[in-house]
Amino acid sequence: MSDDSGGSLDAINDFLSDVDFFSAFSEDEIRQLSGLAESRHFAFGDTVLESGAKSAGIHVIRKGTVRLFSTEGGKETSLGVRKDGEVLDEITAIREHTLEYSVRASAKTELLFFPAEPFRTILKSNEAAAKFITNYSACLLYT
Repeated sequence: MSDDSGGSLDAINDFLSDVDFFSAFSEDEIRQLSGLAESRHFAFGDTVLESGAKSAGIHVIRKGTVRLFSTEGGKETSLGVRKDGEVLDEITAIREHTLEYSVRASAKTELLFFPAEPFRTILKSNEAAAKFITNYSACLLYT
């Protein structure tokens, strides 16, 4: 994995504006969130998130594909694939929790990472966004 600034803020703003998870945020809030974004790069096979770890923030797939899986008795069970524009660990936007699955890059992948506490601070100022993200996260839990 490698980290960098994630490109221009304008490019991140444009990208986030097209991601459903961020649709309830205002343009100003999108700009604030873009300023928090940390770009993280992963090669094929790299572990992105590990089951049992405390969640540190929200991850948005900017480019690439990842596989979610659980491990029991040494055997991996696939929980699905996520790709460009999809969010990982979205429940972290509303509360602290421990990861219940692992994530591995299925291709060369770039993620935007948003630290939990600053993200929640912006979310608390927008009741409509908070409600949308709570519902969004709840829907994913049951699919």
